[in-house]
Amino acid sequence: MNGEKPRRQGEGQEEPQTGEGRSPPRFGMNGEKGTMKGVLIDIDYITKDQRAIIRMFLKGKEKLFKLYDDRFEPYIYIEGDEKLIPKIMAITAKGKMGEPIKFTKAEKTSKWIGGVKKDVLKVYCIHPGHVPILRDYLADFKIYEHNIPFALRYIIDKQLPPLQEIEFEYVKIGKRKRVTKYLGTKDTGFKLKTMAFDIETYNPHGAPRPKIDPIVMLSYATEEKSGVLSFKKVKDKGFVQIMNDEGEVLKRFGEVLNENDVEMLVGYNSAMFDLPYMQERSNALKVPLKLGRDGSSFRVKKAGMRDVARIMGRLHIDLYPIIWFLSYIGAMKVSSLTLKNAYRELMGKGTMEVERLDIWKMWDDENERKMLADYSLADAKATLELAEKVLPAEVELSKISHMPLLDVCNASSGQMVEALLMSRSFLRDEIIPNKPTGDEAKTRSENPIEGAYVKLPIPGLYDNIAVFDFRGLYPSIIISHNIDGGTLNCKDCEDAFVSPQGHRFCKKKQGLIPQVLDELITVRGKLKDAVKKLKPGTDEYQRMFARQWALKILANSFYGYMAYPRSRWYSRASAESVTGWGRYYIQDTIKQAEDAGFEVLYGDTDSIFLLMKGKKKEEVL
Repeated sequence: MNGEKPRRQGEGQEEPQTGEGRSPPRFGMNGEKGTMKGVLIDIDYITKDQRAIIRMFLKGKEKLFKLYDDRFEPYIYIEGDEKLIPKIMAITAKGKMGEPIKFTKAEKTSKWIGGVKKDVLKVYCIHPGHVPILRDYLADFKIYEHNIPFALRYIIDKQLPPLQEIEFEYVKIGKRKRVTKYLGTKDTGFKLKTMAFDIETYNPHGAPRPKIDPIVMLSYATEEKSGVLSFKKVKDKGFVQIMNDEGEVLKRFGEVLNENDVEMLVGYNSAMFDLPYMQERSNALKVPLKLGRDGSSFRVKKAGMRDVARIMGRLHIDLYPIIWFLSYIGAMKVSSLTLKNAYRELMGKGTMEVERLDIWKMWDDENERKMLADYSLADAKATLELAEKVLPAEVELSKISHMPLLDVCNASSGQMVEALLMSRSFLRDEIIPNKPTGDEAKTRSENPIEGAYVKLPIPGLYDNIAVFDFRGLYPSIIISHNIDGGTLNCKDCEDAFVSPQGHRFCKKKQGLIPQVLDELITVRGKLKDAVKKLKPGTDEYQRMFARQWALKILANSFYGYMAYPRSRWYSRASAESVTGWGRYYIQDTIKQAEDAGFEVLYGDTDSIFLLMKGKKKEEVL
């Protein structure tokens, strides 16, 4: 359900009619039936006849197509038995227009909550937008799963992994294919028709002014072709297409997208600069900006501190937050996040550079305008190459976490872990914990957890140093000691794993987090072995390497998520037990090394530095 998260492209809005008239809100009409396959690219929902209809974008053999499901209903869980049903069904709230809003039905079931099986009611309503309204009338009840975005709720319940092939049965009513049954999923290769783009703006005052300063060049690049759109003559540059004015440049770019049947549009900082600037110029010129397959522009939603731009019928991927994230977690090393620097450091080669403050001068000079065209085209090509470098890992993160690719490209590692745990909770019949309130998160953050042990070195110059580290220390501790909020202080366990702080973790039933983490590490180990047998540079090698890399990113994020104050699965006892055992193991290792006659120069979290002092490598090992 979506009570708090901003809607996706088209969510909650009437979809433009396409000539088939208004289809009924439920299946039951006769229509063409069949079986199809497609790779799930993205998902959202539309509203029709006051009901939410799931809309999926899938990649078929040749092109993207849409698939609908109008039978999936929003719901929440309320702790209690059937005696509560009359009271709950009697609740009547008021919508924005004063219309009555009620729950439509309630079913008794049971779920695991905090390690205990409890009776709950699964309560439905008509539209996801009704959930936050009805929630305000449930202050006297314990409610769960009331703030899960509706499209993500569908992915979880149907267990539909994004970017994997889905086989399904459908009925075609009018022009819409509506799913009637899912037959299975398969991890398979796929390729989206991708185009990178970049704009150059007139900037006589330094920073360009979108209401005044025009877009002087708009460049694009695909695997097959590339070009620059402009409205001043550029001599001896056959790749430049000259339009009559700036408005025609914007119009022509929309045509280029359609002519190339672009399925994924890639930019660099495009959600924060290029697209908003293009929209401002479109508004100033009173020329429509047609980027979507339906002739629409783009829509923006917030993802933390950044904007995420969505284009109807095409994936828009901004590489800037991806490279920032990969650099932040240490998966890639980038000293500066400009396009030029990211390209140089990640691709190992340079690209054409000009002084950005002089772009307006180059535009006004007939000879230098040719250089500006080369520069503009080089930026689009560099963006395309960067996309080919970093997107394979994002694709694998999407598959593993069950988050759509666009969401993954703007998510933190903790958000990916959360999405994965939500999906696995459903399979384990466990209630997904609620997000903490602002006050709860504040209280958690005011009581920090003791971190890792650090043995500081004596300053000086040293040689002949041996370095040892634990492989995946924190993940190993979580798995081996079954550390999880659901296994904490289990009443049925006489024997338990007891942490240095005295917290007890069940030895009988594996917790959610240890189970998922164990699976990730096991699969990654198998993939690493498989990668060694593949030829570097092949498609299979690249895909397998990206997948094991994605698994490493997620596996190393579980401890941080467990300790994060805004986490659904926050557990102070669990997190401090992980670091407590971590300090125990590193200090015990230091003691064993010293007892064996070694001098330990330095130790930090999961590694130690030993002075060999004339000993051979074999003696140290």
